[in-house]
Amino acid sequence: MLQEMEPVYSQCLNLRSLDLSVNHLTAITNLQGCPQLLDLNLSKNQLSRITGLTSLLQLRTLNVSMNQIKRLEGLPPGIERLIAYGNQIETIEGMGGLSKLKEL
Repeated sequence: MLQEMEPVYSQCLNLRSLDLSVNHLTAITNLQGCPQLLDLNLSKNQLSRITGLTSLLQLRTLNVSMNQIKRLEGLPPGIERLIAYGNQIETIEGMGGLSKLKEL
């Protein structure tokens, strides 16, 4: 199990799908080097915030379910599907710019 995201992900230029579910991640880091990432699964971790994803312009599906997120913000602009059940969401911000969002 990972407790933090490995720097190796910053060098995956052609990576399309990444599943980091069921770890002990507390922060989202080192993904800016994955510009082609389409699907990201961060479910069942210990995330309290969504950060570091706005540069992932190709990201279409983001799964952050079963974490400790209280505030939905910092989402990539091209996201089409956001899976966020099982969190403690109290506030939703910045959703106005998500014109491609089809499923929440």
